[in-house]
Amino acid sequence: MSARSNTFRWAVISLLLVITCNRAFAGKTLYVDDDGPADFNNIQAAIDDANDGDSIIVQPGLYKEFVEFHGKNITLTSTSPAKFNVVAATIIDYGAGFVGTEEPNCTLTGFKINGWISGNHTHAMISYCLLQGNRVPRGTVIRACDGTISNCVVTDNSPPSDVIASAVSECHGLIKNCTIAHNTLGVHIMEGGTTTIENCIIYHNSSGQVGVGKGATVNIKYSDVQGGLEAIYLDEERTVNWGPGNVDTDPCFVRVGDWFGELKGDYHLKSQAGRWNLMSETWVQDDVTSPCIDAGAPMSVIGHEPFPNGGRVNIGAYGGTPEASKSYFGEPVCETIVAGDINGDCKVNFLDFAIMALHWLECTAPECEIKVTGIKIIKGELVEGRFQEIDEVDKLIVGDVFRIRIEVSNLGSETVHVFNLYGWDLSPQNYVEVIGTSVPCAAIYDLEPGESAFLGPFCLSQAFKAKKEGWVTMNIRVNDWYSSRLCERTFTFEVLSVE
Repeated sequence: MSARSNTFRWAVISLLLVITCNRAFAGKTLYVDDDGPADFNNIQAAIDDANDGDSIIVQPGLYKEFVEFHGKNITLTSTSPAKFNVVAATIIDYGAGFVGTEEPNCTLTGFKINGWISGNHTHAMISYCLLQGNRVPRGTVIRACDGTISNCVVTDNSPPSDVIASAVSECHGLIKNCTIAHNTLGVHIMEGGTTTIENCIIYHNSSGQVGVGKGATVNIKYSDVQGGLEAIYLDEERTVNWGPGNVDTDPCFVRVGDWFGELKGDYHLKSQAGRWNLMSETWVQDDVTSPCIDAGAPMSVIGHEPFPNGGRVNIGAYGGTPEASKSYFGEPVCETIVAGDINGDCKVNFLDFAIMALHWLECTAPECEIKVTGIKIIKGELVEGRFQEIDEVDKLIVGDVFRIRIEVSNLGSETVHVFNLYGWDLSPQNYVEVIGTSVPCAAIYDLEPGESAFLGPFCLSQAFKAKKEGWVTMNIRVNDWYSSRLCERTFTFEVLSVE
């Protein structure tokens, strides 16, 4: 019997449903609100109830607690992490702590942290967090977090005494698109550690910007570091890889705060084309334009930067976000978007061609970077609502319950952030049915260059059931979460009436 194609179209799934913290499976979603109807009125109670793969969504409010992850691979997120006004209103008042065993697919995203984050060298991902105006021991607000730290504003932090350390200390991973400014000290890489700093602004820290301990390595590229390479504090036997795109120039923040908290800092970048005003929540124009606009790594994803964005990401915490300051080309902002005007300067010229040439034949499609390299059919059964694996098979019998397990490989040169929520195209659909929960599930984690991993395909409570003999076509899809790149592979298998 010939197969017929029936194209499955993905539903648009919000950030809050998709991001979870389990490498293989996703679980339930818990809601927290300090003064409204929700599953819990405090964050720690939700974490204590959560299991690996669960998501916790926190409504704006003041949560007076020190949040501890207890090694659980979960996602803890505000309602809109990319909206910094929501982040500023979702406050963890005493800080957050990890035990150090959390994997990169565990996330803390979208909170204002009053206090500090203690990592114990966790590999959890920390993003879209505000750590501002804290008076904490040694002035350190992020310590020993080895996972990716991105789009965080770390500013105006100081110690209560003359015993000082860096605002970001012992974090031996990737620090990307962060603003670390006007603290007592900036970043310190401790003995034996390796840290990469990319697309960051490290400026106005009163006692130093970057320190490198004995035997440590720091890679810095496309960042604005006050004092440049010469100002980096170096211990013995250390390595500094001063990469391309680094500058030492005033970033032109809207406003640098003071040490007494009377003047609140605003670390958006000034722009004559327009920058986001936190107070009025409107776009305003300045009399100068920050040199950090359009200064990020050329191959970094622009993300949600508003037009005109110059075809290149800004450096600092707001780069790649909807609050990124706009590109200015010496003339009034173009009122009409012109076809072919890639950088937004109201003209179609060699500058646009240069951007296009830079990315010419660039393979951003996931079939070039992330690829489905293996597929397994796992036969099993649902026992008390959970799938129990029996064996790997290459064909099925009518009535069999099964799941699909896929191998994904990163063929590119950079880390990709894959999640295993994927579509399926059943041809014809009545040959196979979905049983168990109908809630889409996902898990997100980092896949390093050259690394391969098998992804479990759905919730433990979800599976397929073979209903009718014939050939079934499935279309498997995997996404890179941050860039929305997609890889997919179609395969067929046979369902028999009898063995």
